[in-house]
Amino acid sequence: MSSIIRLISFTGFLTLNVIVMAYGSVLHSVGIARGVGSSVSYIVHHQYFDSGQHLIRYYDNDLRLLLTKELSCAGLPQHPTLMQTDLLRQTEITIETEKTTAFMTKPSLKGGDVFQFELTEDVIIDAGFDAFSRANWGFFEQ
Repeated sequence: MSSIIRLISFTGFLTLNVIVMAYGSVLHSVGIARGVGSSVSYIVHHQYFDSGQHLIRYYDNDLRLLLTKELSCAGLPQHPTLMQTDLLRQTEITIETEKTTAFMTKPSLKGGDVFQFELTEDVIIDAGFDAFSRANWGFFEQ
């Protein structure tokens, strides 16, 4: 192996180690949603950080970014805070959770709409369904 390739490999290894040390570990998962006839509907990339933050990016078949979500959870796993950006429609929705109340904000040209709803254990917000399902998997196996 040439010295240039060894240097590039070593530099790449050091860069990865520095990133892991600086940011902690990140788990990645990629999914492909297929429609009828096995055509790709969209591709989704999840990143799970040690901090509890969860980033999700949706891409079309040509790998153009369509939608992003940022989730984090301070309370129940089914009640994450959420910021969703739809790049096609150029819209954004945020959900902020407090102890017993969630506030959903949808900005608009008129200043935006705010919806408020009560949080109970039965309320599941977006990807909070994933955490709820994992925590209650035994119930679903019955």
